[in-house]
Amino acid sequence: MARATARPREAYWRELTARWERSGVSAAEFCRRRSLSRGTFSWWRHELRRRDAESTGSGNGKEPAFVPVRVVDRLSTSPGRRMVEVGLGGGRLIRIHGEFGPDDLARLVLALEAGVC
Repeated sequence: MARATARPREAYWRELTARWERSGVSAAEFCRRRSLSRGTFSWWRHELRRRDAESTGSGNGKEPAFVPVRVVDRLSTSPGRRMVEVGLGGGRLIRIHGEFGPDDLARLVLALEAGVC
């Protein structure tokens, strides 16, 4: 029974958040003008992002959570030089020259997922 009412509620909040994004005003101002609870609005924004990420298996709702990785012995033509490349969505690329171990990669991935980079 809860699912039957959840879909119209989700559609309502998706429409409201889309209107806010087009409005060009802050979320606080948008809520004030419409007598909406700022906390509820914020909760739905985060919940919709979470649902989108869950349905696609990613953090941003657009890209897959995992992409194929190709490991090669040498990415650089310079003798003795190593390079790591990480391809991101939108054609972005991170290139790291020098030593870069598994712990470094784990820290990079955590930073990317947290939105630090």
